Amino acid sequence: MKATATLFFLLMLAPWVRAEYRLWTDKAGKTIEAEHVITLDTKVVLRMQDGTELRILLDSLCEADRREAILLRPPRVEIIVSAKVDRANEAVGLGRRDLAQAQTESIAATVTIKKASPAPYDAPLASEIVLLGLTGKTEQHVILERLATNFTFEVAGRSEASYATQPVSLRRLEAGRQVGIEYDGYLCIVRDRKGDILEMKCSKALFREHAETILAAKRGTLFDSGFLPVDRQAPAAKESRPRFQLFPGRKR
Repeated sequence: MKATATLFFLLMLAPWVRAEYRLWTDKAGKTIEAEHVITLDTKVVLRMQDGTELRILLDSLCEADRREAILLRPPRVEIIVSAKVDRANEAVGLGRRDLAQAQTESIAATVTIKKASPAPYDAPLASEIVLLGLTGKTEQHVILERLATNFTFEVAGRSEASYATQPVSLRRLEAGRQVGIEYDGYLCIVRDRKGDILEMKCSKALFREHAETILAAKRGTLFDSGFLPVDRQAPAAKESRPRFQLFPGRKR
């Protein structure tokens, strides 16, 4: 009975929760009270309280409401990431006659964000890219670099924005076993003014699967194979030794 009453209350409350009515004003100063339904390329669809839907030209609205209608429809975007990786190999002496192969890497990523929808959108957007590496000894992932930036698509016709990371230098030694870090890929996102993710691009499906964890981590954070953070300062577990008596059966 209690569950039925709760469900009835939620059903009665739902229309009031969904509806967000406000006053919309046109250039002539006329106003209507309606809720926003969708913003199209050149029109906005508003729904009045009696259920009537109106299609209104964006250019017929006052500037403040025209801008609000546009901002209620974030643009479709395309993310293009170009990760330039320069590698070099050299022989390194380990003492006596032993040699090892050392590989150095320099990684720099350039991000280009293109607006894929024709409607103008001049509100600020945010983008962030995270570069990840893989350790050779323990095969843990590490945050190599992260860079965030804000940008806008201007009404004047600008349809793309770009930014680039500083080069990240890595060194990896191969001498029987691999020691060091190598570049493993990237994760890049674009957020709208509310912080919601509009688009995401990853070099690996694994990074998309753990995107929330990666985006919340700081530079230098280590992850295990399940993308759980690894505590660098955690002491190594000591091997427990069994206790024993020197002379079993002898009473002191």
